[in-house]
Amino acid sequence: MSIRSVRGWSLFAVAAGVAACSLGSLDASSDGGGVKSGPEPGSGTGAGVRNTGSGTGTSLGTGTSSGTGSPVGSSTGSGSSGVTASSTCTESPPAAVIVDTSGAAYTIVAGQVARNGVVDTRTSAVTLLVYEGGLVFQANSVGNWYSTDGAGWPASTWSVLGMNANPCSGETGSGTGHGSGSGAAPGTGTGSGTGSAGGGCGSPMAPPSGYTTSQRIFDDQFCGTSLNSSNWNAFVASRASDCYAWNATAGGGSAAGSPGAYDAEFFEASQITVDNGLSIIAVSGSSQSGYSWTSGAISTCGKFEFTGGYLQIGMQQPDISSGMWPGLWMLPGSGSSSTTDNFEIDLQEGGYTGNGAANDALAYHEHASGNASGSVVNTGVDLSAGFHVYGVAWVPGESLTYYLDGNQVGQITSAEFTISNEPMEVILDLQVAQNANGWHTLAGASTPSPSVMRVSEVQVYQ
Repeated sequence: MSIRSVRGWSLFAVAAGVAACSLGSLDASSDGGGVKSGPEPGSGTGAGVRNTGSGTGTSLGTGTSSGTGSPVGSSTGSGSSGVTASSTCTESPPAAVIVDTSGAAYTIVAGQVARNGVVDTRTSAVTLLVYEGGLVFQANSVGNWYSTDGAGWPASTWSVLGMNANPCSGETGSGTGHGSGSGAAPGTGTGSGTGSAGGGCGSPMAPPSGYTTSQRIFDDQFCGTSLNSSNWNAFVASRASDCYAWNATAGGGSAAGSPGAYDAEFFEASQITVDNGLSIIAVSGSSQSGYSWTSGAISTCGKFEFTGGYLQIGMQQPDISSGMWPGLWMLPGSGSSSTTDNFEIDLQEGGYTGNGAANDALAYHEHASGNASGSVVNTGVDLSAGFHVYGVAWVPGESLTYYLDGNQVGQITSAEFTISNEPMEVILDLQVAQNANGWHTLAGASTPSPSVMRVSEVQVYQ
């Protein structure tokens, strides 16, 4: 990120001539600058009424079905399929009880899950329990879902499902396939075939306080299995680089910093995956000289930029206690009147130290003209344990107000610092810190590889 004084960032100039389609390298003294679930593949036999839906097909499945419906008579065509809520799905409000097939009773006690009266103290802020398909599901106050089979209670393993992943809520999708059968509608028939079953995304995040859905100007839930190139570049870029990749090589990729500086990673598009949610994956090792990790970054430079409004991002950061550096930030976009990256707005720079446990820290800043304002907040919550919504309300030239899960955690005003009034792009990346003693955790032999940063959604309101 371009001008972080704490991180040793400074304004940089771009010099032409490194690669045919890049603007060159940066000054040597500076650094460049809900998980949703869909249908799973498989085969099987079932009975019931087929339902229809709309969406983009993302996974293949085979199987047979019988029941009441409208079979297609010996012809090839298109059909649609989806996932519906099961009749066996049981939801429990906070005051009620759900019982699994073994007879164990689950309840919510003071925001925690109890099984036969024994509380799992690792759970918190639980608002809903669901029992479906042999699993118990819980949702917390920010809409993140987890599941368990109850084995080993109260030390059972809870698996993260993602935002808005209620198994009792049907998702829809569309697909095409080939089938044959006999019968008339309505009637009884059988059919078999192979098709593309839709894996849709869940409902969008709710608007922040003071905004409505009609004010939403950007929304990407990372549906399907590929990055939306209309919204994102698969590299870091900014106004100062004319939206070309920073520190690019002839083989592609980009880097946030020069070799040997604060960044141990080189960004490659291969480390970005989309599967009804975004994952940026950092792994140890790099094919680029001077870098020891490979990770990923995406940016909206030249594709989407905005001046003022509210940006909110659903993100689960990796464990950042040993060098991971997830970033949710903004830089001047192609529409900026400045030819330099004269402003930077950070919603979260994970891994900053100095105020409680590293995984609990939220670091927000604004950088301008080589100076910075902001703070490291001890949230009291392990931000790597689940998804959280990071937000900033930006009033150009006046203020930046920062939020976590809808609660204000900090503010910068024009009375104390210069506030950006230029069109800004959005950047999401997972950096890996080195040579950052005293202000950031550091990568080492014990740093998990892979480490994954997950993003469920990005929204902008004006």
